[in-house]
Amino acid sequence: MPTRRVLGIDLCLSGHLQASDNLDYVYGLLAVTKAPIVPDYAKSISEVYSEFTEWLVKGSNRILGTIPRGTPKDASLWTEAILVQTIKTVCHKPVPRQVSQNRFSFVDIVLEEYGRTTYFNGKSVLEIVCCTCLLKPDDTYDTDDYFRLSGMIQCASIVDTSVYDEHSVEIFQEWESACYLLSERRMFITEDGYIGLIGEEVLPGDVVFCVAGCRYFTVLRPKDDHYLFVDSCFVIGLMDGEIKYLLKERRVKAEIIELR
Repeated sequence: MPTRRVLGIDLCLSGHLQASDNLDYVYGLLAVTKAPIVPDYAKSISEVYSEFTEWLVKGSNRILGTIPRGTPKDASLWTEAILVQTIKTVCHKPVPRQVSQNRFSFVDIVLEEYGRTTYFNGKSVLEIVCCTCLLKPDDTYDTDDYFRLSGMIQCASIVDTSVYDEHSVEIFQEWESACYLLSERRMFITEDGYIGLIGEEVLPGDVVFCVAGCRYFTVLRPKDDHYLFVDSCFVIGLMDGEIKYLLKERRVKAEIIELR
């Protein structure tokens, strides 16, 4: 197995590589690391990452030395977690890199998929979608600002912020920054009506977990008797300690799960 120093040099030298398919890029980098992983384009990037991580852990005595005694020899991770929600719908229109690219059509799709105008906490669904896009866990947003920005974009193919008032410019810059940071992420809706934001690989049936030791909620994919890691996520209504109330009301419970 190559040393950490060799791996670091190889990865740095290959950072400029380009590929039309993301998996081409991933498998190209893995070839540089000499990992014994056979390209399989039926797998997702997260599954390839898990396979690479397993190879890395098994081949490093230093890493293996830090794994708790009760961990199985195949280096699976057994951890305490709370199953919070199951994803029902994935909105496949991604967040654009710039708000001026498609006039918030991804927001319109979420509103259409949700099927009603009110969130379970009494807020408007549009307000929740705006807060989700802007990563505002307090679920409070002036939707008039959203309509003001929509009007700005609708009236000009190229937004010239110099002709707008200071508040409108602040709104535009806030959304432009959010879209750039969250580019290509997607909204999802859970079975109980929670709206969340995650990367592009999420699928209906994936599960939102609160995993011990993780700062953010985690989406896992059930497979046989274990789970595969998909991505971390942002969910309005769960980000501010609400999980403790769900536990108190016995609507959810902690369990030990196997991650691979």
